[in-house]
Amino acid sequence: MPLRQCNSRPVNRLSRRTLNRFLPTCLFCFLLGSSQALDADVIARFEFQGNDYTTETSNPSGFNTGLNLSNNASVAGVTVSDLQFSRNLDPTAALGFAADDYDDALGFSTDENDDRSLEFTNQVVYFDVNVHVGFRLNLQSISFDSLKTRGANTDDARVTYSLFVNPAGDPAVDGLLGDTDFLTNVAHDHGAAGDTEAESTGEDFSTGRWNTGPIDLSGVQAVAGVNTIALRLYGSEGATSDQDFGIDNLVLSGQVTAIPEPATTTVLLVSIAAASYRRRRKPALATSLEV
Repeated sequence: MPLRQCNSRPVNRLSRRTLNRFLPTCLFCFLLGSSQALDADVIARFEFQGNDYTTETSNPSGFNTGLNLSNNASVAGVTVSDLQFSRNLDPTAALGFAADDYDDALGFSTDENDDRSLEFTNQVVYFDVNVHVGFRLNLQSISFDSLKTRGANTDDARVTYSLFVNPAGDPAVDGLLGDTDFLTNVAHDHGAAGDTEAESTGEDFSTGRWNTGPIDLSGVQAVAGVNTIALRLYGSEGATSDQDFGIDNLVLSGQVTAIPEPATTTVLLVSIAAASYRRRRKPALATSLEV
């Protein structure tokens, strides 16, 4: 039986119809893909390397100068400020016993700073993230180490942190005193050696370190412009001989996305429409020629 020659025209027509059907979709996917994610897992990182504290039990202000408060991360599409403080939080006050435990970290003197009550606390560390024009920022999480020096007692030494993203108040003015628009309020009890939650290795004036986080920020999406990240903090529990607290390894994670320019979007949409029109017109033209 002789082999039948296959007509390839229907196949070609089917291929054209398939192309006509999926070309606009492909172009649209390209349009979405042009809003590409940059390699921006870490938006801001404060490590405080080089901070060197000397014990001075009288806790004078202005004792610690030249502190490293700079951001160590670099991401296209955003600019991050140095770490800043509310007027009621003095990072230059000398630390007391166990001051060396705060080297390469950021410490605050309990005696110099009013840090005992949530109702009256107005101590804030904060930084600004400026999202450049043409970009959007999707936050993911924030984490940091909590440090607390225990005094000569066996009571818990608790530190409490309230996290704000774009607070209604201005941390530079009033330290967010009494503000309740925080995203979360977290606390940690720094226990002595032998306690279940202990991080301290000694009994008197030993300093514990605890990683807080990552705290979920995935609900903060597609932000633009200048955004303020603030931590209101205080040593909320412990005997009066408890000394000093601080933070270290403050890391903000997220993703920066480039937004297509309006002109690019317009050109691609016009291309989609033109491609679709040409594909639809060709079969009609071929029919008229055959007639």
